[in-house]
Amino acid sequence: DANLLRIWLFDPRLQPTMLAYLDQLPYGGIVSADERQVYGLTDPRFGDFIFVLNEGLAFQPSTFARNIPKGMHGYRPTAPYQQAVALHIGPTWRDKTPERMRDVYRMMTNALKPDTDEGPDGNELR
Repeated sequence: DANLLRIWLFDPRLQPTMLAYLDQLPYGGIVSADERQVYGLTDPRFGDFIFVLNEGLAFQPSTFARNIPKGMHGYRPTAPYQQAVALHIGPTWRDKTPERMRDVYRMMTNALKPDTDEGPDGNELR
């Protein structure tokens, strides 16, 4: 990811040193254990540490993009320009309003579900 540094340590004795190094960097911050819980990043496959750059910064060079990106997503949800707007016209949502990004998928799939198992041609949808 162009704005995330995910680190896996094979030697747990290095964790305090790595944590101290990342903590002193002015370019971003470590996603805390509490934040990881809230954001659903508890699986160790996400890394032992996740360092998120400050909004507007990106690692370069990056396997994500050849050039410096003109815009970027994936910073902390509290960053000023990481806000989003969802506009919906039609029947009310079938589910509650999402509180976190991971709730958006469920909300959108529920909104797109037809009220019937029948397609426009009268045949059953599968």
